[in-house]
This record gives sequence, structure tokens and C-alpha cells, in this order.
Amino acid sequence: MIDIKRAVRPYMQDQYFWFDAELRRSGLCHIDDWPVEWESVSEQSIALILPAERVIHAKVSVPNAIKDDAEAVLYTIEDQLADEVTNLHAVTVGEAEALSVRAVDRAWLQGWVDYFRTRVSRITSVVSEVDLFDAAPDVMVVGPNCVWQSNGQWLAGRFESLPMLEKAGVLPGFREIRRCECALVEPVAIKEQFDSVPVKDIRYFEGLTGDEPNLAIGSFAPSLPWRRYAEAIKWPAVALALLLVVDFATLFAERLQAKQYQETIKQAQVDVYRQVQPAGTANNPYQLMESMVTTGLGQSASVVNSALIVFGELNTDIAVDVMRVDVQPGREGVVFAVSATSLAKIDQLRNRAEQRGIAFEVEEQRMTGGRGNARIRIF
Repeated sequence: MIDIKRAVRPYMQDQYFWFDAELRRSGLCHIDDWPVEWESVSEQSIALILPAERVIHAKVSVPNAIKDDAEAVLYTIEDQLADEVTNLHAVTVGEAEALSVRAVDRAWLQGWVDYFRTRVSRITSVVSEVDLFDAAPDVMVVGPNCVWQSNGQWLAGRFESLPMLEKAGVLPGFREIRRCECALVEPVAIKEQFDSVPVKDIRYFEGLTGDEPNLAIGSFAPSLPWRRYAEAIKWPAVALALLLVVDFATLFAERLQAKQYQETIKQAQVDVYRQVQPAGTANNPYQLMESMVTTGLGQSASVVNSALIVFGELNTDIAVDVMRVDVQPGREGVVFAVSATSLAKIDQLRNRAEQRGIAFEVEEQRMTGGRGNARIRIF
């Protein structure tokens, strides 16, 4: 079981959430900053939590001889991966006939690991977000993204895209919604979207109960806490290590020769297996979601998500409320039903879009009940 007392979760390219179970505190930091609460902690160890949309989750059946070789396992589902196997860092857990695989872009992970290693002593674990949430198939967790299960597969999406996903038949019926303190969605918005579903506020770190698969292996394995043990072992341990060096060198040479022979046999097994056995199934939550939405509405989820991001950037400091997001089959773009204290706010949005060269159209606007209401389209 992974003991998660302190954890970090990348959010955007230059931001991350931090969580401290002992202090019962959390927050959002820029990479130029570090939590003040952790400045005085001398021997820091943290868990790195990976966003669901960044991790490939797979369930495969492979020959027993390769079940512990994550790279060999990835080659059995190579045709289902969006990236080259050599660009991925992976781990496997379980039995050969029902093997769980987690994989993540190696360069992206290395960048975050290198950053946090300059700040803390050790990264004790690297775990996918969905493996930590103790959530049943009919429970949705609302954090930086919304995470839920559908037909045994994990999906992730922005809250603003849930009405579109509901139209496409992607959303299951939820028994409960758990809102974390790092959620970017207000409770009232959740209530409006899921009127009959109870919403429970939780602390993010209280939902972290899983223990594997842990991607902190190989070059990402936690370093030994040398500072903690240095005073205790000192020179006796160094002398013992020197005495063992010669024996280990001889053993290593013998093992290397044996390993090369095993790798040859293992590759032959993989080649045969891929010819006679169908590949396992792998999915990235965002990719699976996009496939379902494209089928259901004829609109690309990536286009919709891009429009949502653009709107958020335009709306900075203007405070226009989004009442509804619509996607019309066969029509380009995303329509936002918005409300503001005045129509001047809508004009501010349009002017900012024109300055940035963004395709922005006001389909209708009027004053109703002392507020400016409008339908705008971004495409």
C-alpha cells in the first residue's frame, strides 16, 4: 500500500496541485513557486499523481515469460498506441492472462520528475489518478477534470463538455458525485447539470486509497534516502561494499550472458504470440471519449475542448457566466449561451477575440431581467 502523505499532480504545462494529508491543506502552484507549508520540511518525500488523460490504461493477455517486461507487453498492442513504444514508460501488474498495463509519455514524465527532484528528496511513487480513486462505476469524481467509469473503462473530460457527452450517450447514470477541493466547478453548476444526484465534497487526498500500478521504476525509481542513513552506516558499510564489489562484478558478467539468451527467447515468443493471438485492449480516456462523441454527434471532441479553452482565455477578468454549451451536428464550432451584468461585457469578449484573430460570432443578444444574455459561437 502506498502511503500518500504529500502528493503533487500536474495541472497545466506550468502549474500543479499540491496536497498534504497531515496538514489537511492543498493548493495550486506555479512552477516558479513552492508551497510555503513545505519550505521547512527537511526530509521531503512525495507521490506524483498523473492526470487520467495522460496515462494509457490497458488490460492484456500475454505469454507468462514476458508479463514482467513492460516494453515487450506494449509491443503486443503496438497497433493500438498513438505513440512509439520506445517513447513510453510503462509498468505491468497482475497475472499473464489478465495483465494491467499503465504507460505514459516518457519525456513528459521526465520533465515533471526532474522539476520535483530539484525541490524534494524523493519521489516515492508515480501513480495514475484513476488507480487511486476508490470510486464505483456509478460515481463521478470532479477534480481538475471529471473522471468516471463506463463499461469497465475509465474516461476523463471537462465539466463543460458533459452535456455534449450526455447527448452522445457516453455518460452513465451517476449515483453520487464527489467534488474535490481542487475542482474548477462550483457546486451550483453541478446541481444544475445533475439535479437529482447528491454531491459530496471530499478532500482530494482522502480519495487516494489505491496502491498500484506504481510507475516509479527504472530511471524513475525513488532514490535511497542517503541523508537519513549516512550517519548510521558510515565507513563500516563502505568497507563491506568494497569487499562485495569483486564478487558482484563476476556475477554480473555471468548474469548478463544469461539475460541476452533469455531476451532472444522472449522476443521469439512475442513474435509468435502476435501472429496467433488478438491484441489486448488499450485506451486513453480522452481518445476514447473523442471516438464516442464523434460517433454520437459528428463533431470532434478535440475541437470542442479547444473552443472551451479559448473561451476561458477570452473570459479572463470579464466575468461572463456560461449557462449552456451546445454542439449542433453538421455545424462547425461550439455555441455558448452566456449571461453577464451588461451587454458591454459581451462586446468586451468580441473585441478581445477580434484582437487575437479568433473566429467569434454573436448570434443573438438582448437584455432580460436586468442582465445581458447572448448566444455566441466560437469556431
